[in-house]
Amino acid sequence: SYTMGNQQFHGKNAPEAVKHGGVFIKFENPVVYGDKVINATIYLDVKRDYPIKQLVFKLKGKERINWIENVHKIRKNHEDKKEEWDEDEHRVQEYIIMNHTQVIHEWDSNEAHKSQYVFPVQFKFPKNIPGSFFVKKDRVCCEILYKLEAIVIPSDPKLPKLKHKAKIPYRELDLNT
Repeated sequence: SYTMGNQQFHGKNAPEAVKHGGVFIKFENPVVYGDKVINATIYLDVKRDYPIKQLVFKLKGKERINWIENVHKIRKNHEDKKEEWDEDEHRVQEYIIMNHTQVIHEWDSNEAHKSQYVFPVQFKFPKNIPGSFFVKKDRVCCEILYKLEAIVIPSDPKLPKLKHKAKIPYRELDLNT
């Protein structure tokens, strides 16, 4: 794994990706309100020359419901006799609230040299989307969550992407003002 700030990076290609460096997102405020501009900074640490095509960010929002449902099952066995049993099945339903991708920087030379780069980012959430929440009760879990993902896309598709995902707590209104 790779550590940048207090964050540790991991994933299916992390051991190979961290040889090239890392990317990290830091938000100016810990909670985002619907009518405010969101300020964030994307930090890119390139450990050695790396063929980079683009730095993009993805802003994703989704509603997810997970539940466990008890299902009664019936089948015939090898002796043609009826077998019955109850079994718990995990169910998931998701709805995409938003999925926005934006190019932050493109490298003209398709290569980033060993260095540390800083990219300020500003964006606003679309109007009329629900706030973040999480509820878990009994055998049901419901949540609305938003994530910002910074992705470094190499110009060589054989090389791993550098990625960092950060959850964004989003509130429709700022009740403190």
